[in-house]
Amino acid sequence: MGCSSRSFFLTTLLAAGLLSIALFAELTCATRLRQRPGPTDAPRGGSVNEAGVFALRGRQEGNRRSRRTTTSTTSTTTSGSTLIPLPDEVAQPAALLAPEEESWSTSSSTTTNVPLPLDTAATSSNPPLELVVKPHSKVILPCELEGNYSRLLLPGARSYRIRPATWLHEGSPVDMITIDTRTEMSGTGHRYIGDSTTAALHIDNVRLEDDGVWGCRLEDDRGKILFGRPVKLVVLEAPRGTYLLIDGRRLDPGNQFVPVKEGSELILECAAEGGNPPPVLAWGMTLSQATLDGPEQPPDNLTVSPSTSGGSSRAHLKVLRGHHNATIACVARHITLTVPMNASILLDVQYTPSFAITRLPGFGIPIVEGMSVSLKCEVDSNPASTPIWQRDNGPPPVEQSDDGWLNFTKITRAESGWYKCYTRHMLGIFTSIGYFLNVRYDPDMETEAEALNGEATDSRRMEVQIGGAVTLECDGGCWGHGPGMDPVGGPGPLALSRVVYQEAGEYRCVAPDRKMQDTWRAQLPYHIKVTGRPMVHPPSQTVTANEGEPLDIVVEFCAEPSYTKVLWMSEEHVYTPGAPPRDGVQALAIEDGGTESCYRTTLRFETIQWSHAGEWLLLVRSPEGIADASVMLNVTRASGYSHAHVRSASVTYLLFCLLLTILQEHRR
Repeated sequence: MGCSSRSFFLTTLLAAGLLSIALFAELTCATRLRQRPGPTDAPRGGSVNEAGVFALRGRQEGNRRSRRTTTSTTSTTTSGSTLIPLPDEVAQPAALLAPEEESWSTSSSTTTNVPLPLDTAATSSNPPLELVVKPHSKVILPCELEGNYSRLLLPGARSYRIRPATWLHEGSPVDMITIDTRTEMSGTGHRYIGDSTTAALHIDNVRLEDDGVWGCRLEDDRGKILFGRPVKLVVLEAPRGTYLLIDGRRLDPGNQFVPVKEGSELILECAAEGGNPPPVLAWGMTLSQATLDGPEQPPDNLTVSPSTSGGSSRAHLKVLRGHHNATIACVARHITLTVPMNASILLDVQYTPSFAITRLPGFGIPIVEGMSVSLKCEVDSNPASTPIWQRDNGPPPVEQSDDGWLNFTKITRAESGWYKCYTRHMLGIFTSIGYFLNVRYDPDMETEAEALNGEATDSRRMEVQIGGAVTLECDGGCWGHGPGMDPVGGPGPLALSRVVYQEAGEYRCVAPDRKMQDTWRAQLPYHIKVTGRPMVHPPSQTVTANEGEPLDIVVEFCAEPSYTKVLWMSEEHVYTPGAPPRDGVQALAIEDGGTESCYRTTLRFETIQWSHAGEWLLLVRSPEGIADASVMLNVTRASGYSHAHVRSASVTYLLFCLLLTILQEHRR
């Protein structure tokens, strides 16, 4: 009995399963049948504005032909169908009509923006057709289908009227009415009117909001969704103006002056108000006339950044003093403009002072007692500042005029010395290079020397701080430096920036033609004196030496004023240059470094020992400050193991032994 019950239960379960499968299949088929569109189904283009339809009918009473009207909206309300008989004189090819097509209707239906599957939509592969129109004009957007589908738009083919064409703007359906535009265009009251024959869209009184991509969508008698070629409608609008922004802040158009500091990075943005399509923006910079007439012009470094959005553009500028009073303009060009628009600013570059010292009589002419001499200091800065003369860091021996002149009526030897000028500026206190005014006593002896040498023997002496800058003037010659007249530049002025001690000494500008005897003044040498804190070279170094061998460590240093103390130090001892050796180590006497104000010091090891390994320090002191250098000394043996790295070698050896042990265990 138990076995029979179990068999009965299994049989019942199997039968119930088969019955469920059959019922599911039947329901599926029924659902598919209900979903098949019939000839009287509502169109998918949208719902009908019924008031508009009845009003249109009222205006068209007495007409022998009945006409079809539809509106396309996004309404989701369902209402009854309105049947309108077809025109009698229009041919209806049987091959293009649905089997039951006798009349067509307009009704409300549900419209959604859900993308259609690719297998049911015929999307156009042609590029968009571009139409450019002016506002408030009228335009017709054609509905173009590809291939054999174009037959649906022939005058005699009206299959698509069962499913009226829908137009989409930027992917969304528009509220439209579909009529026969050949006879019914007047008095419709709609801006968007579809043509019942060609499926084209007539737009009346075009507005800027109509700008964008349009497309027609229709359904054939077999339920296939077709998409026409996209139409890009460009509605022209003239830009209303342009303006500039700095750091995101809009500039006042009434104030063109923009203060900026020399060396800063200026970022500008140009934007246009309105304009469709967006205007083309371009940048330009015009230097001031004073800069254009000057000896040097700044580079054209106004850089335009790639634009990521229409109607705006960015540019940046590395501000130089040559950009003072320069004009930067942004120009907007548009198809609707006969004259381009522009917005501009005027740069007010704030820069630190630079000095120019001149002399009467000119540089190169020897100054002797009793002569009338004048020195002038000119300061170029923004804002402007006043020069103040000094001699040997004190007041000058004569009174300075308001325009920066020192006038010596009859100069004396007591008025010789270093002359320089300084100024108080909003950015700080700045000082010029020094000029040595050498007043001579015996003019007869000087005249004889000039006759022997063929040129004046005076020199133009200048003093510059370490790290400073100086420019030496020359009319087209080439420059030489030092006793050997090593070439350093030319032709023209020689600019020295970030001056170091090694650049001190004599500079001579050699005239390009020996026959140009009238250029002897330009050939007179400059003598550059570099002053400041001590400098050591190299500031740090690592030296490796073998145990038992001699070693010399050489370091060069420069100081002006001259050094007052030089010391070598280890962890245990201090060594003074010129003192006797200690434990085989001696600091030799200081030697001349071959350059003005530069010297050489040597630390000598008679025999390198293990105890010498480590850091050695050199200290140089002068009235202007202290400089130091570090020397790391490594001592090695003949085996190649460094005392400074014994621990590292031991660890390596232990790891090697451990590796051999592991390999032996693996072989076992």
